[in-house]
Amino acid sequence: MSNLHINPVSKITGEVNLPGDKSISHRAIILASIAEGNSEIRGFLRSDDCLNTVSVFRNLGVDIRDDGKLIKIKGAGKKGLKTPGKDLYFGNSGTGMRLTAGAVAGYPINAVLTGDESLSARPMSRIITPLSMMGCNVSGAPAKDKNDITAPLKIKGGMLEGIFYDMPVSSAQVKSCILIAGLNADGTTIVNSLLPCRDHTEKLIEFMGGKILVTEKSVAVNPEARLHGANIIVPGDFSSAAFLIAAALVTKKSELLIKNIGLNPTRTGFLKIIHKMGADVQINYDNTGYYSEQVGDIFIKESSLNAVEVSGKIIPNSIDEIPVIALLATFAEGTTVIRNAGELRHKESDRISNIVSNLKSAGADIQETDDGMIINGPSEFKAGKFDSKGDHRIAMAMAIGALTSDKNSSIEGAEFINTSFPGFEEMLKKITR
Repeated sequence: MSNLHINPVSKITGEVNLPGDKSISHRAIILASIAEGNSEIRGFLRSDDCLNTVSVFRNLGVDIRDDGKLIKIKGAGKKGLKTPGKDLYFGNSGTGMRLTAGAVAGYPINAVLTGDESLSARPMSRIITPLSMMGCNVSGAPAKDKNDITAPLKIKGGMLEGIFYDMPVSSAQVKSCILIAGLNADGTTIVNSLLPCRDHTEKLIEFMGGKILVTEKSVAVNPEARLHGANIIVPGDFSSAAFLIAAALVTKKSELLIKNIGLNPTRTGFLKIIHKMGADVQINYDNTGYYSEQVGDIFIKESSLNAVEVSGKIIPNSIDEIPVIALLATFAEGTTVIRNAGELRHKESDRISNIVSNLKSAGADIQETDDGMIINGPSEFKAGKFDSKGDHRIAMAMAIGALTSDKNSSIEGAEFINTSFPGFEEMLKKITR
């Protein structure tokens, strides 16, 4: 593993554009690959995770060309995907694996979906159950605790039936898997969710000509309308921006402008949380050149923060930002409580346990609970050696905290940051003084 070395800084300043949104980049590749006709994708995130998705669909017979600036895809359309000559490898990406499973399920092909050690430990019965209900032959390996099924997934695709599915967990990956499978099913597929979760898949399906109906709690997709190729511009990744926002909030005399960031309301729970904490953040919306995704600029100033409670409906819309919210809570006055976030235990790592242990080693007064954590602040971030446990968001959260310390720190497992934010270290150097 490689280490990221962080030196203390005096302030955060400047104006930056961030790499493309990871969630949208995955979906753009997948939906363009099964659409009719040609697509062009600009702003695509060339991270390890997203490049693995490109490789997977090339192995499924899709013509994908990348010149480093623009990705061109000739959609497989009704000709369909082809049985790959080798296992489909997704690295660390649960999004790539779960959404691709939905795509493969609707074609008469066989495929094995694999990933790295971390991905191979993540729960997959949440997609196996609905895909099986639709008529797909899909199986996996018993989980170590025998309470779930994990990758590798073996899929024998073919004719699917539309279903009504009540999701037991509010998960955009599960919802998207079912909707993508529903594009090739016989009849309408309806997915019901108790809490709202990110809706990038629905927006792209509609933009590409699909027949989709969205209500407050459900999404219905009708396969009568085939997807057609489209020109897609991917905005900057909000989840990546959250780390730089946090850096500017907690570093004295800081002012930072982040441009062209995706501001989809199903992703920006983090902004609502930090506003309640007292963050000085201004937003200017500008959708010029983008489809129905909201996009804009974010201006951040160093701020005094107060404790908050983070729970309930806002959790699905801020789930990826919980590690950095926990970090911010260590700088806030009072007791912050995070609950209803048990899903964090099933991410790239057990993020509840790992962010708590790392922040404790940095001097935080923090306690782990079954579905979250309790943080008493403020506390000074103490320099040290931190272990990401192979999780990109843990690594970046600890790097941001380390900027405020009075000594040098190191974060083990820095290479995993490339799964979502390639160029993170260079970006920090650009904005720190």
